[in-house]
Amino acid sequence: MNGAPRNLFGGAMTAIIPPNFLDASEVRQIPDNQEVFLNKSSEQSIIFELLELHESPDNENPASMHFQLMALDNGCAEGDFGIEEACTQPSVSNNQIEVSVARGRQAVRKFDADVKTVVSITVAVLRLKQFSTDIVVSFNDPQIPCDSPPSELWSRADFQSTLDSFQLVDTSIFK
Repeated sequence: MNGAPRNLFGGAMTAIIPPNFLDASEVRQIPDNQEVFLNKSSEQSIIFELLELHESPDNENPASMHFQLMALDNGCAEGDFGIEEACTQPSVSNNQIEVSVARGRQAVRKFDADVKTVVSITVAVLRLKQFSTDIVVSFNDPQIPCDSPPSELWSRADFQSTLDSFQLVDTSIFK
């Protein structure tokens, strides 16, 4: 994946984001605990969100828990979402961060439309226990026809590259 590391949360963190992704804060208001990037050629997005660490019930994969909470926040009914894969991954940033990932689909109403859109969603939780923080990174890929050339679309491998490139630069953000 091409791209240079971008500063997140005022430079406290960095990650490689594809160059064709726009920082959403340039076009709309974004909460302070989020960094949102939009694919200029499609409806794909990647979101970094700082949240208070919540232990998963019954040692559930943290990313699975956040995926399910996201589905409820998106108004999904019981049969409108499902996790297809959940796993843990090697730590990043010198083993300071535990990583879990969940991939699945959610059927959501976008912009109050009558028809639901199926969105392929990958959620990664970068868990920083020492700061009681979960960094929830989500890649949203609506499954709708798109005129963009494949080279402008983001893949799961690109998402993984972003996770692998993640760096915690300044821990004072958590104090």
